Amino acid sequence: MKTVFIFGLSLGFAACLSVLAHAKCISGDCDNGYGIYVYASGNKYMGHYKNGRQHGKGAFYWVDGNIYDGQWKYDYANGIGSYTYSNGDKYQGEWRNDLKHGQGNMQWADGSQYEGTWSDDQKHGFGTNKYVSGDTYTGQWENNLKHGYGLYLWKNGRKFEGEWANGDQVY
Repeated sequence: MKTVFIFGLSLGFAACLSVLAHAKCISGDCDNGYGIYVYASGNKYMGHYKNGRQHGKGAFYWVDGNIYDGQWKYDYANGIGSYTYSNGDKYQGEWRNDLKHGQGNMQWADGSQYEGTWSDDQKHGFGTNKYVSGDTYTGQWENNLKHGYGLYLWKNGRKFEGEWANGDQVY
């Protein structure tokens, strides 16, 4: 049993070394300063470092076309930044620990848009959602659902102003 475990551990360690061997700082100071680091996956970070971690202003480019450009704190998107998705969606605003958190504006490729407060990647607090249909909701959100007081305006002129609970109108 010990032999199998040690062999498996050795294989895992060798695989990690193989990945690390292909990831490297290609320019600058990737410990404490500005540098460019390319990962074995092909992803790339260009920006500031502190103690070998992404910290300060920088941009991360994923091989799938997604891009985050903004503030970093110890390897996490923290502060103000923009995330452009390869499908055309784009978020600009505040981040905390790699999640949309605080004030921000999300524009989807289909033309819909949300501007308001986010909490842990969810619409949460006050905000306005403009739907691709032309309808608009302005009011309170909780965990990505209309919740609390709000005004929903349909494109045809109809409106509902009042309470919402878990995404549904309360009559």
